[in-house]
Amino acid sequence: MREHQKEDWFQLYQEAVLELEHVKMTGRIRGARVGISVRIEALRHLPGLHDEENLALHDALSTLRTLEREEQRLVEAEK
Repeated sequence: MREHQKEDWFQLYQEAVLELEHVKMTGRIRGARVGISVRIEALRHLPGLHDEENLALHDALSTLRTLEREEQRLVEAEK
């Protein structure tokens, strides 16, 4: 297990990615985005480069954007 996988943001991210219930998806994505933002800000104030975690954070944000687009597509299809 990589060190960043022990961080709160990673748990929130996994919950969003693995969420199957359409009703909960938006909230999970929002929660993961907040957790990621908090961690990005925290890393700015910690010594060291944190390259691996920064890459993982930005990859997670990209994945969440994809989930949001898919979620929006499903909402539009239901109308």
